[in-house]
Amino acid sequence: MCPFYQINLILDKELRSHGPFVQGDEVTFTLTPRNEGPMDALAGWSVTEVLPDSLTRVSMSGDGYSCSGDTCTAGYQLAAGSAGNDITVKATINDKAAIDQLTARLDRQNTTPMDALAYRFDIVLRGRRSTMFENKLEGN
Repeated sequence: MCPFYQINLILDKELRSHGPFVQGDEVTFTLTPRNEGPMDALAGWSVTEVLPDSLTRVSMSGDGYSCSGDTCTAGYQLAAGSAGNDITVKATINDKAAIDQLTARLDRQNTTPMDALAYRFDIVLRGRRSTMFENKLEGN
């Protein structure tokens, strides 16, 4: 019988750019994966960011990751109880809706993380996809 392999990856997101924002501005986010355990996440897990239509991805990169398009795949093991290397996402603001959301995010970022923009993140573990909404991993 195969033993059960259990990890709990979560993702913190921080807006690093400061407003006021205008259409055409480039904004930067930092994504920080964390493994709340109880086991290590083996190399090969990945993070995918799906941006809303109001933002266009310019780049996505991070040390220890192989990034292509909107996905970064980790080339390292993430120990239980530890944070992984940051992933930097740069995007261009396409319309006013993004400006309003980003401004609201800056206003609330220090008190309620992940509450402004409705981004989706996927973490892929050994070929199985789990979807994360607002900093909570849903599914297995």
